[in-house]
Amino acid sequence: MKKVSSYFMAAALCAVFSLGAALPALSAVFTPGPQDLPSPPGNGFPKWYTDPANPSPPPLGGLSLVPCLSQTISPDLNAAGGLMCVLLPDVGFNPANPVVFTNNFPPEFFYYIADARILDLAGVQGDRANYRAALEGTFGNGIAVAGDQITFARVRFVVDAAVNGTYRITHPFGQRTFTGVVAGPAAIVVQEDIGIGAPGGPFLPITTPVGAASLAGGGLQQFLVKAVGGVPAPITVGNQLFIGDPNVDQFVVGATQLDPVTLQPFNSFMVERDTGAGFVQIGRTDNFALAGQIIALTLTPPAAGTNFGFWKLATPSTARTFALQNLSPAAVTLVISTGATPSPDFTIASSSCGAPLATGAVCTFDVIFNTATTGAKSATITITGGVDVPPVQTTVTGVGDGIAPIVTPGVGQAAKFTNAATTTISGTVADNPGGAGVASVQVSFNLGAFQPAILSGNTWLFTPLVLNENAVNTIAVTATDLAQVGGNTSAPPEAFSITHDNIRPDVSLTAPADALVINKPTLQALTFTATDLNLATTILTVNGTNVALLPTPPATLGPLTDGQKIITLTAIDSAGNTNTVTNTIIVALTNGDIDGNGTVTIADALQALRATVGLITITPNTAPFFHGDVAPLGSPNGAVDISDALLILRRVVGLETF
Repeated sequence: MKKVSSYFMAAALCAVFSLGAALPALSAVFTPGPQDLPSPPGNGFPKWYTDPANPSPPPLGGLSLVPCLSQTISPDLNAAGGLMCVLLPDVGFNPANPVVFTNNFPPEFFYYIADARILDLAGVQGDRANYRAALEGTFGNGIAVAGDQITFARVRFVVDAAVNGTYRITHPFGQRTFTGVVAGPAAIVVQEDIGIGAPGGPFLPITTPVGAASLAGGGLQQFLVKAVGGVPAPITVGNQLFIGDPNVDQFVVGATQLDPVTLQPFNSFMVERDTGAGFVQIGRTDNFALAGQIIALTLTPPAAGTNFGFWKLATPSTARTFALQNLSPAAVTLVISTGATPSPDFTIASSSCGAPLATGAVCTFDVIFNTATTGAKSATITITGGVDVPPVQTTVTGVGDGIAPIVTPGVGQAAKFTNAATTTISGTVADNPGGAGVASVQVSFNLGAFQPAILSGNTWLFTPLVLNENAVNTIAVTATDLAQVGGNTSAPPEAFSITHDNIRPDVSLTAPADALVINKPTLQALTFTATDLNLATTILTVNGTNVALLPTPPATLGPLTDGQKIITLTAIDSAGNTNTVTNTIIVALTNGDIDGNGTVTIADALQALRATVGLITITPNTAPFFHGDVAPLGSPNGAVDISDALLILRRVVGLETF
């Protein structure tokens, strides 16, 4: 790679062999840092390229890579003295000597490179397939000259073919099919170079095609990095940090292409041939030679995390300590802020990062959360080190909670009356929406000390509660939320009462009088008294049948039928205490049945006749008297005489009905 024209020729080759439509729209992927001005010791290239699509935390998230010009020797015993950067000998450059622009500077170097190779494709000795994904720096004429600097991203395949046919290549960033391949060495040669700008800059973000029709597939949307047990793991050598060791093949992570079988990220390079019955794998490797040097301020968050949780208003949180390490080539002077307009809720405290931080050195700073208003809060903490290191950011969050929970007694709990010596009280509790949640509910009894209730979800329960006998017992219930420190407690507490009452109501029934004999089928006046501190109701029954609920006098009774009537009045208070009084009356309606056997016969007419002539006496205001005094019909005259005897006799023979 000596001339820039070779890039465009290689890019044209991909259209010869590949299937698919024209490349889709471009999407920004690699963002350059400030230019390293080409006055000693600058080299005129961007100081770093940042991959903004990487979602991981630093040092691998928001990964920034410098020109990999380090002459640090690999610590791996298998590397045989190889360098951690790919520095190839060339005319005018000797990697054994110090790298100096322009006296001893490579005509080609890498911000990032991942190479893979497969030997003996389909078992044919000597057949091979090579793959490269890289972000490179070079010069338009292949010589280190100021003002001729160029950067670009590259994806390249070189594949030998044992037989003619159709081949498919799958790699970490895409998949392509090639038809009409003619057998021979380098039967498939595809190189796609992206983002070549004007020599010397300015250097713009490098964009890569996005979509299934693209050679790069999803593009180099995040760097491949060395994987240890499936977890990205940079390599530290002294105070320098690398994404991998190019001298030792290694597994990687970061693919955007999915394995067609497992549907997992395809962190491999694979060649397949169509046999007519489908594609058959003829070569695959999971090993890559990987190189790239990280430049970063690595920010280690507190063990407790960056979410401070819920805190009471105007209550400073405990400090949370962040650690910063300088993994740039030179000392940096750091500036730490909570935004262009400093956050009123988060403050930086106890920082040891004020002095210039040497390469590899670590400093710490504390963040305290303290807010005066309720609600979710956040701030972006930005650490900058000037133009020599990319800034690093992290977001801290917390919630101000100044609203206490609301506690409510259950239905029937407030102003409750009971005749039991002990009782259970219960209810519900709810914190404000978005609050920390309820920590506890406590109960005070008759102004005593608060005691914990049983809390389950949004319900609370307190038992047993021993009541003061025949007295009003005062209850106070309060709830506290989980906001730090101490929580918000509802004040004043929810207050209500429970009255212990085991005294029966005072009840009397004065009319109709007990043992009274009456002769009135119409409604009767009912006079009674029922008193209690918490009288609930009174129930009237006649001969065991409920007649009415009588909350207060006066009331009426009837109409009544003939015969004995047992009138019962029961008073019930709110505590469940009851008291009952009973009167018995006899109803003797005007019906002619003097002997009271339930049937009017000639014997009743004879009884009336005997009373008329003085042979017997029917005592006034007795049942026989009221039964026999039937005349005049409809308006008895108050005596049992001959007219009653005749009227009863007429009824017996069917001449009258009454």
